[in-house]
Amino acid sequence: MKVAIVSNIPVFPTVEGNRSRVLNLARAIKAIGHTTHFIYLPSRTNAGTDIDVSAHVSEFGVKQFSPLYRGGIKKLRYNVKRATLTAGRKIKAKLGAAGAYYFELDELYYDGFTDQLRALQKSHSFDAVFVEYVFQSRAFSAFPDQIIKVLDTHDSFADRHIGFVGSDKKPDYWISLTPEDECKGFRRADVVVAIQEPEAKEFEARLGNDAPPVRVVSHFLDLSRPVESYRPGGATFVGSASSPNVNSITYFIDRVLPLVVKAVPDFLLYVAGTVCKHIPDYPNVVKLGRVPHMVDAFSHAPLSVNPMLLGTGINIKLLEAMATAVHTVCTETGSRGLGTGFGDGVTIVPDNDARAFADAVIRFAMSPDERERAGREAFHAAQRWNQAQVDALRTILRTSQSVPENGETVPSPALAS
Repeated sequence: MKVAIVSNIPVFPTVEGNRSRVLNLARAIKAIGHTTHFIYLPSRTNAGTDIDVSAHVSEFGVKQFSPLYRGGIKKLRYNVKRATLTAGRKIKAKLGAAGAYYFELDELYYDGFTDQLRALQKSHSFDAVFVEYVFQSRAFSAFPDQIIKVLDTHDSFADRHIGFVGSDKKPDYWISLTPEDECKGFRRADVVVAIQEPEAKEFEARLGNDAPPVRVVSHFLDLSRPVESYRPGGATFVGSASSPNVNSITYFIDRVLPLVVKAVPDFLLYVAGTVCKHIPDYPNVVKLGRVPHMVDAFSHAPLSVNPMLLGTGINIKLLEAMATAVHTVCTETGSRGLGTGFGDGVTIVPDNDARAFADAVIRFAMSPDERERAGREAFHAAQRWNQAQVDALRTILRTSQSVPENGETVPSPALAS
């Protein structure tokens, strides 16, 4: 089966969780016996500046990687439309009007992509197409009805601004849609993919009858490089530069770390990822910056901390710690989307309870044997997790082929969180 993946985000460099998801989805599709063709929809702000083209060609092949382009009168019309709609939201926000934070469903879709997608379909005769994100779902219109159309949602964008606007946190919600518009986007697909069970149930409830089926396919994990030693103490936080990550690591350093250091004076917190750019220097904190692979971070301290206090969707850094055989201490918010049957990979403490978080970290920091026991349990949970995702993907693509249960056929070589 020929499967096209239409994505508005590149997968290289793999520096954020959504990129990791799309890359590992592509690898999983290939692992169960299909061919993949990656179609990149560049944004108006990052076109050509945030993508490693050679890495994409190496991954997919020169004939199976198609970066599209923007230009001409359609590009001008798109830019005018975006500027007008953005200005309108700002005016509504100042007036306190309803709808000030909602985007139009197709506002971020560039119409000039449709003809390019049709040309690719004519040349390659794809059997199935995955489109990333509901606000790019208009891309389905370029493909014929007889192929399988799968919408990979990543997250719910209905009323997404709620919880951000009016709080003391930066309103970093990206895009917010009305529930009606999000459902309109869902109905363009033959199958809607949610990344966690609660979201799937929410989508089904809103769609009602006579709607495309909703299936859960969460993140595929790289199980090829577990940590080799549990002797190093300390803990590791991995994160991109998103405001929820910045807020959570700031909370940990300000509220939790002093309690830990009081009990374990030589405790070190290692911080990896682009979040490092947004935190100042602190005692007992070592900033690693970007690392090639998650294990390169966790080898410094094979205990993960995930003190998230805000965010939606499943927390990828939690899963990727499990995949490297590292246990995680996390808040209730940080454990979102994990579901039943995989809790042996985490220790969950209440949100905003710095004392409980510190006590859990101290327990693992003082015992290499406990870190190893919990880390091996986390790895077994990651193996079960991967097999569940492969089974769900196989069902969507209507194939009976199998892959090894160890999941090593879908590796991810780069840091993403």
